[in-house]
Amino acid sequence: TPASFGLVISNIPGPKTPLYLNGARLDALIPVSVPMHNSPINMTAIGHDQLMTFGMVAASERVPGLQQVADALEVALVELEKAQKRRRLA
Repeated sequence: TPASFGLVISNIPGPKTPLYLNGARLDALIPVSVPMHNSPINMTAIGHDQLMTFGMVAASERVPGLQQVADALEVALVELEKAQKRRRLA
């Protein structure tokens, strides 16, 4: 059947405080998911200790340019951070 949507996006709220294991601080939570049937790309974001980490998984034969998506996401996040700083100064 044709895909009803081509992109699945998930946001998982994580702990707002740092986590430790035997004194070692957890630096990042890296989300991993799977593309669903007929939806070839999955993007998941997870928050942790005031940070946000993104994971992307795609069916390579259907989404050959996943690195371009990741690069564009990085550019968009930098723009968002700049806009947020401008808003705080206003």
